[in-house]
Amino acid sequence: RPLSVRPATVGASRPLAEKITAVQGAALSPDGKTFALACHDGTIVLADSEKGRVVRKIAAHKVRAWSVAWSPDGKHLLTAAGPWDRMDGAGEARVWSVETGKMTRDLKGLNGLGQCAAWSRDGKRAAVCQSNGEVLLYDTSS
Repeated sequence: RPLSVRPATVGASRPLAEKITAVQGAALSPDGKTFALACHDGTIVLADSEKGRVVRKIAAHKVRAWSVAWSPDGKHLLTAAGPWDRMDGAGEARVWSVETGKMTRDLKGLNGLGQCAAWSRDGKRAAVCQSNGEVLLYDTSS
């Protein structure tokens, strides 16, 4: 079944213009105009929230992307990823420029699958939770 987008309070949905792999996580941009999808194939897909049109695909990870989060200013994405078949495998956490689609930081230190990602309200810190129960906090102000 193709992925489709629809407002929760309105009837019909509309499929995305492009086929994408199964989605593990989703986040809406701070301005509400774009949503980001964390996909099974490691791709992060950005799509227009009004039309459902894909505006950018980022080849973010070589393993499954589990989570994506927008920075409070809407300029960056934080992603968490890891191999689905090895919960104890080393995960990945990265920061991406929304404008260019390029990685701006590779966050080190994960020793478990990166399952979820979040920014602080001021955008100066990021948190990534792992399958081993640890939460890593990163200074993203520099």
